[in-house]
Amino acid sequence: MGAVAVLVGAAGCFSYSRVPTTQPLVQQQAEFRVNDAGRVQLAGQLGSGTLTVEGRVVRQDESGWTLRVYRVANVRGESTTWTGEVVELPRASVELVSRKDFNRQRSLMAAATVAGSLTLFVLTRNLLGGGPTPGTDGTGYTGASIRF
Repeated sequence: MGAVAVLVGAAGCFSYSRVPTTQPLVQQQAEFRVNDAGRVQLAGQLGSGTLTVEGRVVRQDESGWTLRVYRVANVRGESTTWTGEVVELPRASVELVSRKDFNRQRSLMAAATVAGSLTLFVLTRNLLGGGPTPGTDGTGYTGASIRF
């Protein structure tokens, strides 16, 4: 239950928004969509069929970007986690750049989902106490009966 809450919370806090390829991104997390020529050119470094590369921008100039790569996804929908290896992405190999931004609305929705799930869990497990009300004589017997 706790792991699900953390995953929902983490997913809700950020989203990617498209930015111009000329926008400064140094020290920011970004995702780069690789074009057809880039898939061929970068196959040796990133694997064949690379579709997107996600990482933190270390350096940027007119020729391209230097990234610490954290994730690579290919055209077959497979995703590989990396551990921050440094890769050069030439500008001519990239067709789209998206910056990772904090998303307030999604974060609030994620927090509400986690809070609602936790509340439902607690209420359905009687974790707050409750149960039958004891009788006035302290025995717990209320005089109620079930008839068939």
